[in-house]
Amino acid sequence: MDTVEKLWKRGKRNQVRRLQRDEDGLVGMARYITKYKAEGKKPETLGKYQKQWTASKGLRKPKEKVNHYKTKEKDVKAIVSGKMKIEDHLAKWYPDYEFSESTVKYNKFNGRYYIYGRMRMKKGKG
Repeated sequence: MDTVEKLWKRGKRNQVRRLQRDEDGLVGMARYITKYKAEGKKPETLGKYQKQWTASKGLRKPKEKVNHYKTKEKDVKAIVSGKMKIEDHLAKWYPDYEFSESTVKYNKFNGRYYIYGRMRMKKGKG
């Protein structure tokens, strides 16, 4: 970072704060920079399909793993009803990762549940 600050010749704003990771990595920073456009407005009041963020140019997009085929309908029903924990289900498929958070949402339009689980690689694995 010191080298970058010293070599930056495009304007006077060459001092940056170093990001501090916590137990969730950089999730806090990601949530901060993607906050609502207008103070106090919730996403549903911003308008349909309105983008709430602007991406930086020239950045490499992260690889996101989405595996729809690994969760059977009976498992989805068990998770939704509370008989199975999402954490336990994901641990079977991703032993090198540790569970971070999850959300279960119901889509009224198509009548299906959507399960979101976030995990991070265990220390020393990558």
